[in-house]
Amino acid sequence: MPSTSAPRGRGSGWTFARFRLGGLRSTARARSSSSPTGRADRKQEGSFFRFDLETLTLETVGAGRSDLATPAAARAGVALQNWFLSETPSLNGQTLWLRQGERALAADLATGGDRVILGTDHRIRLYDSAGNELAVREVPTAAWGVVMVPDRPLAVVAHGDGSIRWYSLRADLPLAELAGLFLHRDGRRWVAWTADGFFAHSDFGGEAPVGFQQNGTRQAPTGQWLSFEQVYRLFYDPVRVSAALDRPDD
Repeated sequence: MPSTSAPRGRGSGWTFARFRLGGLRSTARARSSSSPTGRADRKQEGSFFRFDLETLTLETVGAGRSDLATPAAARAGVALQNWFLSETPSLNGQTLWLRQGERALAADLATGGDRVILGTDHRIRLYDSAGNELAVREVPTAAWGVVMVPDRPLAVVAHGDGSIRWYSLRADLPLAELAGLFLHRDGRRWVAWTADGFFAHSDFGGEAPVGFQQNGTRQAPTGQWLSFEQVYRLFYDPVRVSAALDRPDD
């Protein structure tokens, strides 16, 4: 197969622009992530979609669930200042370096305050408590929501393309992408995938809006879109997807 980029969503999903703190949540072990339903009816107001990557199940839960970790801009005496939509965020008065024109869109601090993660227009960045950059990763679209997992070296990020992705915070795999999720607007169809492209989907479908963008060639400079439907037999593997976060020493 021609070389391809990481899986990407293509419309019909949720838009996470201006997520702000508290919009994205995670369980303590990170197998589940939650995002606001966005539903207008009173019955669902304030509720969250919760997706369990281990069991590959989607449910709606109340926002008051105590097992959902939320992001924070201050913990353990360490605090971010002037960070939202800013090109010059600071940590305890120390400016965090960003490229010119790059804005901080989302942030979270580790429980002990020893690390901070920023989501920006084009990257996710990891710093220590002194403001030193530990790792940086280019991402497909803006990172509007981030949350660090309390009990595992993982972060969950909500992207502007409607995907939610899990990233490693291990020292030997800093910010490596491990898995992704794309939830359709109908709240029933979803597709989840591993970093190497294996995928699973709901019983209602969901594989159609997600696929690979094939790299361009001289003959076809813009490349070609390959949906998961087109590579179903090769890459449909729910077992691999459900084990995507089970890395050694996690």
